[in-house]
Parts: sequence; structure tokens; C-alpha cells
Amino acid sequence: MSFVVSARKYRPNHFNEVVGQQHVSSTLKNALKSDHVAHAFLFTGPRGVGKTTCARILGKVLNCENRTPDFEACDTCPSCTAFTNNASFNIVELDAASNNSVEHIRALNEQVRFAPQEGKYKIFIIDEVHMLTAHAFNAFLKTLEEPPSYAKFILATTEKHKILPTILSRCQIFDFNRIGVQDIINHLQHVCEKEGITAEPEALRLLGQKADGALRDALSLFDRMVSFTGDNLTYAAVRESLNILDYETYFEFMDHILIGNHAGSLMLFDRVLRDGFEASIVLGGLMQHVRDLLVCQIPATVSLLEVGESAQQRYAEQALQSPRHLLLSALDLLNIASIEYRMATNKRLHVEAALIKLCYLTQMYEGGLAATPTTEKKKVVESKQVVEEPAPKLNTPEASTKIPDVPKATQEIEQAPAQQQAPIASSSGLLSKRSILDDDEDDETLPMTSSTADVQSIDDSTLREAISFVAASHMSTTQQERLGSIDLDYKDGILEVKTVDQSIKNVFDNYNFRSDLCKQLSLKALKINVAIDKQKVAAKAKEAAANRPPSKSEHLNEMINQQPYIETLIKEFDLRLDE
Repeated sequence: MSFVVSARKYRPNHFNEVVGQQHVSSTLKNALKSDHVAHAFLFTGPRGVGKTTCARILGKVLNCENRTPDFEACDTCPSCTAFTNNASFNIVELDAASNNSVEHIRALNEQVRFAPQEGKYKIFIIDEVHMLTAHAFNAFLKTLEEPPSYAKFILATTEKHKILPTILSRCQIFDFNRIGVQDIINHLQHVCEKEGITAEPEALRLLGQKADGALRDALSLFDRMVSFTGDNLTYAAVRESLNILDYETYFEFMDHILIGNHAGSLMLFDRVLRDGFEASIVLGGLMQHVRDLLVCQIPATVSLLEVGESAQQRYAEQALQSPRHLLLSALDLLNIASIEYRMATNKRLHVEAALIKLCYLTQMYEGGLAATPTTEKKKVVESKQVVEEPAPKLNTPEASTKIPDVPKATQEIEQAPAQQQAPIASSSGLLSKRSILDDDEDDETLPMTSSTADVQSIDDSTLREAISFVAASHMSTTQQERLGSIDLDYKDGILEVKTVDQSIKNVFDNYNFRSDLCKQLSLKALKINVAIDKQKVAAKAKEAAANRPPSKSEHLNEMINQQPYIETLIKEFDLRLDE
């Protein structure tokens, strides 16, 4: 007996066997129950989610002579038997991908004229209907609008937006969803039981995630894995065959990031590249991993984590070690790196720079490694755990008053009370002291006040160096290049910023940027006023207008001023300027 792929062998024959589309199955059953079956349906959704399958089941049930009490086909009547044996003349399937011309639709219209010899209905299933030409749609329009009472049309497509609105308005539209990972896993387990195959739950979960919501893709991958591993499907074998970078690698990446070990992260990235993975996979996978850690920190969103029970425990443990503000900054940094990856000339260097910035985030937020031989804070890394010796507490004035809310552009940023401080060396050599947030407050918003501002002098070069350092985590490369054009004026805890770039103003208005800048400058509080320099904007606009080449109208006016007779010719011959 020849081999039949699982996608065909285990194709549903009844509505209750359809995976992940209960909203469609229940609606169609209710329509059959109340005898309110429309003459035209449109099934739309991603590939491999059951559109054509549901169309065939509906056609089979419509002509079944002995429907079950729950309105399923009986599989025993002559109509059902003919359908099962592909010998039914009452169900006509048309592939619009290869039969998309006016002639094909005219031939279909001719078939509609003939009533069924057996059964009650004649069903026409048109797959990939969006491939029909505009003329073919027009030829089909009248038949679809007013068909004979015995004709039913079921259209299926993956691209509903390509179908004419006049066609859509004549159909009942059913949107098919992507199938959930757990539904795919349950179906694969059912197939394993039928085929006598043992499979690890994590292996099936990996197949479900790789299928991206398409059950047909999952079954195709399943057949391929069975051919590769035999009757014992293991997680390691699936990961090796599909060449997937599993979550263990991202746990290791995150361990290096949390302790600021950029050397270890670079070595791990090199190993990933030598294993044959693309550099872009690391950025996307790390972003997903950071998102999953954020999900684990809030009990209400843990259900959004689509991993096995053993992996959930790993995520929960690492989430406890990861400050929320660090994860948010890492997510923002990875997002910018992913967007700019396509334009980077040296892909590897681009990803390595992002990894180094991620590792330095820990130092920026938590004190990091000391910059001088005599340190106020020491880190000892043992078994990926950080042991810290607290530095002497500094005497700082306490906030005594509370001000009302102020506009976003003039918000004042203050750090939480400092418990530990340590000198940090930035990549450009800037030394500063940063406050360490208490573990119970690391996910809270920093308070704002105006009564505790540090009144100290900060020169322009130090100020710009601090802004450049913080901007590396909040701005794109293009925005960082424009920082040299901004005007800065710091006095008595108030920073006045003037820029001609609205996007840079938006970054300065961001609370996280203001907070990080406040930490970088070792200020208890910092008030930032950001404004657009209208004079410079007007000057730039005037300069651009001066450099703009003259339009045709301006050029003609200049010619008329030099040669007045041209205006006479224009009026005499009634000439018009072609813009």
C-alpha cells in the first residue's frame, strides 16, 4: 500500500473533527439546524487552517440523506459514499489558481444551469478565488447573485482584500483563525497514537510553534521528522533537523547579560554563527525571550507564555533575577537593532554591538563593575550569581514638598533614595555615580520633585558626553548623529534643550531617557525643558527654499521680465503652461 501523508490521511470528515475553528463549525451547524443556509459562502484565512476542508464537509452534509442529530454526515447514504469515493457529480471543485479566465467561469455558469440528478443541492467549491481575473469576476457576478435554488457556492481564499467588493457583498464571510499551538499539539498526539509513534511533549511543541498556526504545515513537518528519527520523536532530534536555535541558548545569553559579561555573550554569539544560524535570528530570538521574561513577571499574563512546563519554571526563575526596567530597556534596544539590521553593512558587528550594549545595561542600572582599582562596590560572580558589598550610604537631602503635575515637556525627574553607589566608566571614559534601586522598587516609576535638585556646575562637554552615552540605548544611529546640533544650557538643576528635530525632542520627553540621564549625571533631580528652535527651523526652511530650483511658473515670469514680448505671444496664441 502506498504511503499517504498525514495531512491527507487525517483530514477531518466531520465538523467535530475540525481543529481550532469551533466558531465556524458551530455557526454552520446552527444554520443547518434552522435551515438558514445561504447560497454563497466565503471562507478566508491563512493557509493550512481548514478552509477547503470545511467547504467539503459542508457540501457533504448538505446532500446527506440521513444526517445525525448533531447535523453531521452519516457516511453511509449513497451521497456520502459517492463523496468519500470522489465519485459525486453534485460537488464540483474548481481551482481558480489555474482556471481563472472568463472561459472557465462561463463553463462553470453552464454547469449551474443543470439541476442535480441525485441529492438536493449542487455545490460549487472554488479554491483560491482571489486568483480570478477582473473579467472572470464580472462574468461570475450575476450567477452568484441570483443562482438557482439548488446551487450553493463556497469560495475559499487566503487574500480576501483582492476580491471585488461586489463579490464580497453577496457572500456570507467566515474568517478562519490561525490554529493555536496547544490545538496543534493535541492533534499531533492523536496522530502519534494512531501511528504508534512515541514523541516527547517538547518535540511536538517545537513542531507546533514552527508551523506558525498552520495545521497542514505541522503535519508535513511531523512526517519529515518521523522519516528522520523513526518511531521515537525527541526534542533534540527535532531541533537538530529543523536547525532551530532553542530557548536554552537564549537563557545562556540572558545569564551573560544579567552579570554584564559581554565577553561571554560574544563567544556564545560566535558559537551560534559557527553552527550555521543567521545573525538576525539572534536578535529576533532574544527579543522574544525578553518579552517572555516580562510576561512571567505578571501572574495575569503567564498564560501568554507558549512553552512547556519545564521551560516555564526556567523562565520564572530567570524572570525573578531580571529587573523590569532592565528588560524594558533591553527590549527597546533590541527593537532598534532589529530595525537597523537590514541597513547595516557589517551584520555581525551590528549584532555584537547590540550585545555589548545589552551587557552594559546591567552596569548602568545596577552599579556594574568598578572603573578604578579602589572601588566602593565589588562584584563577585560565582555560579552566575552576583554578590555585592554595599558602599557607605551618602547623606542626601530628603524631599519635603510635593508639586502638582506639570506638562510632559517640563517634567522633573528624581531618582529613588540611593542605597548603594559606585563609580562607573562609560565607553567614552565618563565617570559617574549611580543610585541602586531597592529590589522592591525596581519596577516602580521614579518620583518627581523640585525641592531636591542638585545645584552644581556641569560643563558642556560633560553634559554632551552623558547625553551621548544615554542616547545609545534610546536613539537610532541617525538621531545620535544629529545630537551635535542641539543647544544645551544647564544651570541650578535645570537643563534647557533647543533642537530643530522633533524626533529628538520626543526622545528627551521620554520618561526613561530623562531618568537614565539623571542617573548618568549623578543628580538627585533634573528638570528638563525641551523646545523646538523656531528661528533655526525658519532659517533652514529659508535656506532650502533658496536652494530649490525655480518652478516652471517662476522661470516663465523671469523670462517675461527680461523679454516682455513673450507675454504678448502668450495672449495672442492663447498658450497655457504645462505644469
